[in-house]
Amino acid sequence: MRTLSYTSLFLSLEGSPSSESPQTLIDFAPEVITPIGLAFDQNELLYVSFGDLKQIRIYDLVQGVELKILDLNQYAGKLRFHNGHLYVGGEDFITRFKPRSFRP
Repeated sequence: MRTLSYTSLFLSLEGSPSSESPQTLIDFAPEVITPIGLAFDQNELLYVSFGDLKQIRIYDLVQGVELKILDLNQYAGKLRFHNGHLYVGGEDFITRFKPRSFRP
């Protein structure tokens, strides 16, 4: 059996390159989980879905912290934001959520 690990790198396109760039803000390798979908909201929060785990994790990339884990009753597939709503692709259907602010 082959084990995969994932790391998401986020780069700032502002300013000039430095020795600190790129920085790893989210590393899924220690947990051996596979991100399925990624989406940003209008507040620049990152939403990451995790398929069969039925989870969406919300990250503040500016602070480099995980803000919340949303537990769903369905497969958490592809993600899209449109007109203030988060759309989550399930196995047989799409669910629409109206997210609230998750910043502390």
